[in-house]
Amino acid sequence: MGSAETGYQLGSDAAELERLDLQGRVLAPATRTILRAAGVRPDMRVLDLGSGAGDVAFVAAELAGPAGDVVGIDRSPDAVAKAAARAAARGLPNVRFVAGDIHDRAPGGPFDAIISGWF
Repeated sequence: MGSAETGYQLGSDAAELERLDLQGRVLAPATRTILRAAGVRPDMRVLDLGSGAGDVAFVAAELAGPAGDVVGIDRSPDAVAKAAARAAARGLPNVRFVAGDIHDRAPGGPFDAIISGWF
């Protein structure tokens, strides 16, 4: 994939992770409504561009169900590591995160839906 730029970086302290968890919980109902209206449903393969800490991918995984698959791409290796750790902590084996450029071919395609964080 293309070279990652240094720009947005997630903080590594506990307060930042707590803030991200709260933000994800607060926005999850609206995100769920939007993704449902967009047609994300069970058994779909979903690509999340600019996945950041993973909150939108987590909602997509919920809608895609255990037979679905979600791949999140973010240019920040730190964001990818944090999102992967959060997915593991939530017990979401059908979600994976990859460091890369959203303009490059995504691994694991084809996909049924392509989404992007916070629309």
